[in-house]
Amino acid sequence: MQGGPYGPYRQSERKDIYKRYSEQLLKDGHAYLAFDTPEELEAMRERMRKEGNPSPQYNAITRQYMKNSLTLAADEVEKRLVAGEPYVIRIKMPRNEEIKVHDLIRGWVGFQSNQLDDKVLVKADGLPTYHLARRASQDVKVVLSGEGGDELFAGYARYRPYAAPAAPARRT
Repeated sequence: MQGGPYGPYRQSERKDIYKRYSEQLLKDGHAYLAFDTPEELEAMRERMRKEGNPSPQYNAITRQYMKNSLTLAADEVEKRLVAGEPYVIRIKMPRNEEIKVHDLIRGWVGFQSNQLDDKVLVKADGLPTYHLARRASQDVKVVLSGEGGDELFAGYARYRPYAAPAAPARRT
């Protein structure tokens, strides 16, 4: 695809944009590196299910017990990075906060941050997930679709704490 003022348009060609966003979120303390293996994540989920939690999440509470840049010493994080250990970048959702967004259809809607998990923003292969790609695309004025359903609405709350104060949540 070519043409238009907001390219590049292919996700694979936008890596520099996503890298800039993820680095800024890390720098500002709104994201962190997570070194957990798939086996460790599954063990955490299984432990939580046994404790009676039917929907385990990686969130403000569980991240305290996992291997990430919030729980590991800075020199340990650096060692893992130098060794090339795989990691993902997760958004750091605040704990015990109400996040309000203004939707053009519903008006003001509130979400409790405790109900939102620390979604992966950048996968171990360096490619962004929907959560980072959508935010970055909105900031460079790329409209992703003509409709936004309720299943996507809660996504606004995930990155609203890190949006520019004057930017209202939009259904695109």
